[in-house]
Amino acid sequence: MIHAGKQTSSRSRGTATSAAWIGLLFVVAIAVACDAGILNPDEQLTPDTIIIARSAKVYDAAGVWLGYGTTSAWSIQMTSPTGWYYTLGWDGELVDSVCYFTEAGGGGVPFQNWVGNAPIGKAAFRVGGSIYRFSSVDAYGLAVPDTTIIAYSSFYANGTTADYGSPVSLGASQRAYPLIATTRTSFGIPAAIAIPLVVDHGD
Repeated sequence: MIHAGKQTSSRSRGTATSAAWIGLLFVVAIAVACDAGILNPDEQLTPDTIIIARSAKVYDAAGVWLGYGTTSAWSIQMTSPTGWYYTLGWDGELVDSVCYFTEAGGGGVPFQNWVGNAPIGKAAFRVGGSIYRFSSVDAYGLAVPDTTIIAYSSFYANGTTADYGSPVSLGASQRAYPLIATTRTSFGIPAAIAIPLVVDHGD
């Protein structure tokens, strides 16, 4: 039955429902962060604010807290105690990432190649035996691309660096996000992680 002046399309109801869910999820994330002592209820959000909506705490075998994580059979998507994002393997190593280089043999500037929205700046990557982070972050906490990098000459994946006879151009929608070397301790985890890992879901 339709009452005069109260017609509501299913599309508008769906939009309202979606907005309500988004609002609820945001409130839950804030509540979890407050409960963890990470975000004061009166604190305004800034690029340095850490919001964590993950229930599992991850420790190494020595009892060192490695941060919050979401587990899978292959790895754990982690947020370190200091708010850095990284991917941890069950063997205690950061999961190996692909990487592009401006020069042959893994030389020149190392960078990540993204299409679309900029990634968060507080992210750490392992590339072979090296640990990297984004070299530049803006006032909103997002990684800053280098628009002067338009090609790569070598590419690292799965322990092997492949060289190309001539530079390979990036696509029109691709952006290069340069990396610089860092350490595990700089983003809040120990230099060596003892296994087996322990996941505490708080049950």
